[in-house]
Amino acid sequence: MSIAKCTRNVPFVLERLCDVDEAVRRAAFLYISAMNVTQLRVRQRVLTLKVGLTERSVRVRRVVEEILIPAWLSSFEGNIVHLLKAIRLDNALDAKDSQYVAGKLLESLFKRLPISELLEWLPTDKTLRLIPAEKLNKETAWYWRHLAEHLQSIDDDETLQTVLPDLVVLTGYIRAIVESPCPSESEDPVGFSTRQYVLQELGLMLRVYDVSDPSGRSSLQDLIADVLTGDYGPLNPEVLRAFVMALELVVPDVSARMEAVNTMISALRDPEEVEVSPAPLPPAMECTEVKLQRARLRVSLNVAMEAQEEAVREQNYALAAECKAKVEDIQKKLEDLNIQPAPPPPPVLTTIKESKSDGATLNKCLVILNAALDTPQLTTLTPILRMIFKELEVEIFKNIEIQINALETVALYAMLDKEFAKEYKSFFFAKLIDTSNEPLVTTALRCVMDLLCVHGVTVINLLKIFIKNIKPFEMYIPDCFSESISESVLCLSPTHSTVIKVLLQLMDSSCATFRLIIVEGFCRLIHLGHLESPSILSRLLLLWFNPATADEDMLRQIIGVFFQTYPISVDGAQEQIQKATLPTLRALANAPSSSPIAEIDQEAVVRFIVSLTRVNHELIDSQGGMAVTLCGALSRCPSRPEAPLACRVLALLSPPRDAQVAADLANTLRDLIKVTEVLSDG
Repeated sequence: MSIAKCTRNVPFVLERLCDVDEAVRRAAFLYISAMNVTQLRVRQRVLTLKVGLTERSVRVRRVVEEILIPAWLSSFEGNIVHLLKAIRLDNALDAKDSQYVAGKLLESLFKRLPISELLEWLPTDKTLRLIPAEKLNKETAWYWRHLAEHLQSIDDDETLQTVLPDLVVLTGYIRAIVESPCPSESEDPVGFSTRQYVLQELGLMLRVYDVSDPSGRSSLQDLIADVLTGDYGPLNPEVLRAFVMALELVVPDVSARMEAVNTMISALRDPEEVEVSPAPLPPAMECTEVKLQRARLRVSLNVAMEAQEEAVREQNYALAAECKAKVEDIQKKLEDLNIQPAPPPPPVLTTIKESKSDGATLNKCLVILNAALDTPQLTTLTPILRMIFKELEVEIFKNIEIQINALETVALYAMLDKEFAKEYKSFFFAKLIDTSNEPLVTTALRCVMDLLCVHGVTVINLLKIFIKNIKPFEMYIPDCFSESISESVLCLSPTHSTVIKVLLQLMDSSCATFRLIIVEGFCRLIHLGHLESPSILSRLLLLWFNPATADEDMLRQIIGVFFQTYPISVDGAQEQIQKATLPTLRALANAPSSSPIAEIDQEAVVRFIVSLTRVNHELIDSQGGMAVTLCGALSRCPSRPEAPLACRVLALLSPPRDAQVAADLANTLRDLIKVTEVLSDG
């Protein structure tokens, strides 16, 4: 039975793109491909491509790549740039999705189209190999960068040279864009976002270049320094990160690169010293003693000159010569008095301005620092990194305008040094107290989970240490943090039960973002062997089947992939699954009617648990062990509410393969029969 091709049916068909049945998903994509792409909204196009290009089934993905995408491309007369424009979303929430899908779409097109056709839609000037200003936009920048990376990946250097300009030319091109007037984000949001995306793509494209040429390397280094430290209008963090990544090309040594980053941060925070010349001093006044001395010399000079004239008249030439010498001596003394020593030059006053501590400058510094720290080349905290942190430490912990970037900075430092992580762990938990600031709590949760995965759960161990270290930050500690933790709630060691309890409390909050981060973190911790908790396994199972999480696709996907890989990749997984089974069945049986857990399909959960015991990389009889565990629990208390579900699990399990396990199970069953007989007689 066919469905009419109309826009009213599209939302219902889109829901089937994620159906569990492969044939249904394939039929849904065929239906969408038969419609004209212009009949779909932009979000619907993005969703279709995102689901289709990440589809795991080869048959379904072939429909997307061989039927749907060519049909959409033909609607735009083969113009790839126009197709990219058709899936562009400009708002902040969807822009990343749009960029991700554009990358996946181009990967698919690059695999199937000839190079000549790919080059046809690149609007570069044939002489300079640059995109003219009137054609430079988000789509052309996306296409230019992805095409260059594709040609590099297939080692087609000859074609790559026709796509990319010389490095010196490209740096001048980027500099012209950077130095051009920046549109106002409030008055011209489209122009502002276009400038940001173009600069980001051009910054990422720099990684394609070989910087062995000294002139190109020098011009690139100057450009990076100017972009990161110059005042050319606001730049998004993604733009700054792109140019910091390009810095690795010109400064491959990580120590020298950190020195360069330190210089840039200093240039941003510490303005140049301004030399100020003081006003010229007034001429010095002659003192009384000098005046008296000059008067005496003039009187002596007159007397000597008269004596000289008298001696000449009397023709006493010897006396006249003596008088002449005396006159010259007095005249010399007068000249010396008239010549005053030049006053010393006025000192140049150096005015030193305070380091900039405004939010915009500090956020820019931290974004640059975080991008530089995010490299596998760094394995420990170097002296230069410690010095940078020391200079920024006060602002990091006190300035509320930079808290999100500050959290990332401290986390990146803590990943490099376990002792540093222990010292500053309370900084992260202080941000988890007030959950009203969702972006801040989200960042803090990501940082905590990353630290736990790197260093293990013991890096954040004791409650008393947490409270002691949090006091310097003058934060409020809720009473719930000091409550005792029941073993029936968490099967964890005392050294890390507190931090896990805090995370579980946040996981039960109404915020889906918190739940997603914590669930992903728990899955990673269990996979890495840092955490063993049947209780958390049980929670993950119930979350996956819980109808309340039906709209949280990413959450369900993460849990689903986790349970696919957990039994075959983690040692001791079967034992943990056995321990998690009874708490799961108990939660299902005891759920009140008002709880979403009461709506879970209990049979589906039971069958899924049994399926987990069939996937086993350990040389143990997992199903036999599960049977022994369940029978033992039933024999101790056969009247529990979860007993019917436990019996259903037992009915689906295979008989034990191991003789000893079979004997143990037989003994347990005898005990169970005796207990049930006693109960029935009573």
